[in-house]
Order: sequence, then structure tokens, then C-alpha cells
Amino acid sequence: MSTVEIRLLDPKGDENLAQDLVQLQIDCITCDGALLRFHPPFDKEKRQQMQLFWENRFRQCRQGLRVSFLAVEKTDVNKESLCGVVDLGLPVADTGPFRADVEMLMVSPHHRRKGIAKKLLFALESYAEEKERTLLANLGFIKFLGRDH
Repeated sequence: MSTVEIRLLDPKGDENLAQDLVQLQIDCITCDGALLRFHPPFDKEKRQQMQLFWENRFRQCRQGLRVSFLAVEKTDVNKESLCGVVDLGLPVADTGPFRADVEMLMVSPHHRRKGIAKKLLFALESYAEEKERTLLANLGFIKFLGRDH
């Protein structure tokens, strides 16, 4: 039996997940038409741009400018697969040390309706509260996602 757990991205130890993050982003864009920084078609050049995008996100995590929360499905003792992600941007500003940005909430179309987005956001909010980031800004939303139909 597999379980999904939420954990912080390790910007050094999880660099091997960059390709999985690219694929998750592509899956969410093609399934939902989500506006997640890139548009189809996803040819080799576009995938390389997306890879660089995620490598930059890892760099920002190492610099303390953001944290990323991963939803991973544990299938075996040493095996996990990526189910979702959400980022918390931590801007440096004298006028807003209490502010943070919620970005890039994505859940794989294969793992939807399991409460993963809710778990990711709960982890993000708990972390933000612990770091005294009390104003969370959302830069957009996906219509109907998570709504019971």
C-alpha cells in the first residue's frame, strides 16, 4: 500500500526531481490549460527552458528566497514518486517582512481528489506562520479546482 506524505524540498538532495517537476508542470498545463509559466508545444527546447526554470527555483531555495513543499507517494522503502508541489516565495522587503507569495500549486492529474492540494497548503500555511509570514498573497487561481461537482 502506498501513502502520500508532504515534505520540504531539499534543494541539494532533491535536484534529481527537476525532470519530475517539469513533467508534473507539463501534465497540469495539458490537462487543465493551467497558466503555469509555459505554453505548449513541449518540444525539446521548451523542456530545456522548463528544466532551467526549476534549476533556478532550486537555487532560490538554497538562497532562502523560497521554500517548496512536495507531495510524494511512498511506494517502497526507498522509492517515491512526485504527486504535487507548492512554493512559498519569501521576498526580502523592509516594508513587508510579514508577506509571502503562494506560487505554483500543482497536483498530478493522476493523484487528484485525494486531498493532496489541501495537505500541501496546510503545510505551507503552517510553515509561513512559524516564520511569521502572516500575509500570504496568491497570484492567481484555477477555476473549479477542488470544487465538489
